[in-house]
Amino acid sequence: MEITNYTWDQYISNKKMEKYKEKFNILFKIRDAISEANLSEKEKMTITINKTKDYKEVLGIAGSLHFWWVIDFVIESNGTFILLYRNCKIHNRDTEPNKLWEDTLIQLESDLLNPIKYHD
Repeated sequence: MEITNYTWDQYISNKKMEKYKEKFNILFKIRDAISEANLSEKEKMTITINKTKDYKEVLGIAGSLHFWWVIDFVIESNGTFILLYRNCKIHNRDTEPNKLWEDTLIQLESDLLNPIKYHD
């Protein structure tokens, strides 16, 4: 067994860290929001993030940041993404996402003044 003191630069270079910094910051903000919602036992929440060049990777990871929280919908508008998360401890797989988010989707559509386009 080998025991060493931890220093982050043993595992990632400054160059790579700078490259991933924006992506990590977004993911940490999402993770923190999920943790707070989980502690508050919220049933659902929305998170708005700015679109970045690596947005697909961020969205791919965002869906698996927490075991109990899943993303039902991703809404893109004006250079941002709105993630609609549901707490599966309260709303399991039998929950119909369209019904759960109906009021929120209507409000977002009204706020954004554009009809929301649904994609499978």
